[in-house]
Amino acid sequence: MLRHGEAAASWDQHRDPGLSVLGHQQAQDATALLQTQLSDRHRAEGFKIISSPLARAQETAAPLAKHLNDSPTIESRVAELPSPPNLSLTERGPW
Repeated sequence: MLRHGEAAASWDQHRDPGLSVLGHQQAQDATALLQTQLSDRHRAEGFKIISSPLARAQETAAPLAKHLNDSPTIESRVAELPSPPNLSLTERGPW
């Protein structure tokens, strides 16, 4: 399991931020580390990339998916608990 890289905005600034510049670098660094540990044997044993539908998670998974010539499976069950839809961004912080 790999947590997403640094988000470009906080919980109370954006509903679904992508990665910051640092977050993209973290995703690249994680891929470099993981690619030394992954092989065709892992793929044959059912290794899968699963991502939450959130932008930052999908952007974190993208470099590894590209390296493995694969696509992440998007799984909403691994997303964060959604805030109530009627909350403004300002109200989300304290929530």
